[in-house]
Amino acid sequence: ARRMLEYIFENYQQKIVMQDLVDHLNYSEAFLNRKFKDAVGTTFNDYLNRYRIQKALAMLTDEGNAISDIGWKCGIGDYKYFSYVFKKYMGCSPKEYRIKII
Repeated sequence: ARRMLEYIFENYQQKIVMQDLVDHLNYSEAFLNRKFKDAVGTTFNDYLNRYRIQKALAMLTDEGNAISDIGWKCGIGDYKYFSYVFKKYMGCSPKEYRIKII
């Protein structure tokens, strides 16, 4: 799981799919998923999304970061999908969050 976490930390800004880790670590997807969940307590994808949202939260505190760009900078993608994922984890849109904190 440590090597999977390192991969997230180093590559979160890019698109990451489980096959990337399968190729990088030379283990099966089922094995990696099981080991990650046993060690971290959540799925790889859930952890990756939570990590990206944490990065987005930090970026939202800086008004110089356009909300439309933050999704790309933290590896989630376009604004619509970023807004969907953000709301799923935070309970509000990125714009609503920024208004609350600034």
